[in-house]
Amino acid sequence: MNHTRIRYRAIALALVMTVIIAGSSRLRADSGSCSGQTVTLPFTDVAGSPFFCQIAEAYFSGLSNGTSATTYSPGQNVTREQMAAFITRTQDQGIRRRSYRAALDQWWEGSFSTGGTTDVGNGPQSVESDGADLWVASFGGTVTRVHGSDGRALGTWTGADMADGVVVIRGRIFITGETSPGSLYRIDPKQGAGPVDVATNSLGNDPRGITADESFIWTANYGSGSVSRFNPASGVVTTFSAGFSLPEEILYDGSHIWVSDSGDGTIKEVASNGSILQTLSGFNAPHQPTFDGSNIWLPDSGAGTVTVIRVKDSQGNPLVQPFVLATLTGNGLADPYAAAFDGERVLVTNLGTDRVSLWRATDFAPLGSFSVSSGSAPRGLCSDGINFWVTLAGTSKLARF
Repeated sequence: MNHTRIRYRAIALALVMTVIIAGSSRLRADSGSCSGQTVTLPFTDVAGSPFFCQIAEAYFSGLSNGTSATTYSPGQNVTREQMAAFITRTQDQGIRRRSYRAALDQWWEGSFSTGGTTDVGNGPQSVESDGADLWVASFGGTVTRVHGSDGRALGTWTGADMADGVVVIRGRIFITGETSPGSLYRIDPKQGAGPVDVATNSLGNDPRGITADESFIWTANYGSGSVSRFNPASGVVTTFSAGFSLPEEILYDGSHIWVSDSGDGTIKEVASNGSILQTLSGFNAPHQPTFDGSNIWLPDSGAGTVTVIRVKDSQGNPLVQPFVLATLTGNGLADPYAAAFDGERVLVTNLGTDRVSLWRATDFAPLGSFSVSSGSAPRGLCSDGINFWVTLAGTSKLARF
């Protein structure tokens, strides 16, 4: 008898049995027809269920993973804890799948590359997207237009003395000038690059932050401890100083104006008539916040934190009493200055450490801290829905993240 042949046949038989046993779980998996296609799930307790296709969709989309590797337990009651998990997963998956990044197959969380920067004016402060291009305000007196798809500089506007904040409004670009009295500059993108137009020289002293509501442009005037309201239709400026100390930045959440005030360590909710509706205190040096549709993310450079403040309910209505949801630490935070939201994530610049910090907006999960070039001083930032764009005040560049 050929013992070698017997031994090889025994080994072959063992391998076949191993494959059969390993594949038995797949053979026992339940299948069904959904939209004319045969669908197979890893569960063994959903065959014949009238809700088989709904179960399949929940599994494929990441909403539900079942109660074990092979069971779904379709008749089991759902606890409030499980329902919270289902809702959270649905929200996360919905945001992730309909994002521009998903459409363009750009799933990476982010990084900087040496070839991903554009030379802009001296001392770039803020940047905003118009949906296609980026507009960079530089303290040296220029505003640079940068093409969003490839990072090419398309033109430079001059005469924007001490340019700081930028806002895009109905096809026009408005920029604050930190002069005394404060200046507001205007650019029509349809016109070729050249000198900026001066919308007004009557703002409060040293305007930094800028935002807009349905009717007005608003600025936070650090030097005069005030906010100004500019009517672009009439050119009328109204300045409000009661209750403000050293206002740094300003944003609009669809209902009210919010002003971060580093002088008294607060963020203030402001009505359309300039009156302060309420004040949240306890901050050190709050700077440039962002709004994610429900919450304000407020970087506090003095405390090295980012505070998430709930200001809207689930229907988008303003809360009578906003409250702090979380105070974020770690994840590279040190001297955090500005925040931006891309529909899914929030990025924060750390002005003094040449790093940026990234979070998932739905559950505040830290997604990493990323290094920029040494001495770059990342300052202002925005998102165009695909990339974050960061001004590097130390190297006079705009970086793609």
